[in-house]
Amino acid sequence: MNEPGLYVKGRRPPQNKWELRDYLKGLDLHDAGLLKSKAAEIMGNVRRVMKRYVEYPPGDTLGDYYRPAVKKLEDAYGHRDFEKEFPAAVSFMIDSVELE
Repeated sequence: MNEPGLYVKGRRPPQNKWELRDYLKGLDLHDAGLLKSKAAEIMGNVRRVMKRYVEYPPGDTLGDYYRPAVKKLEDAYGHRDFEKEFPAAVSFMIDSVELE
């Protein structure tokens, strides 16, 4: 498992959505430079952990619940807006896991 961006320096990557939430909560969402430098790592972790939910068929409760949060992060990452859009998407992902 040597995919770029999946490992958190000095720690193992998040293994489930709760660990992912804690990892995301540990980021300084006000530091656009940090978010930009860690964006590939963040997205690698989100994609790996949330893959199972995104791949659930339409109509599946958890799939339908988590797909918007993952899509919002993918879109924000694509737009490369690390000052507003990306932090908001990370926050939305955190809230999604906490509220489930």
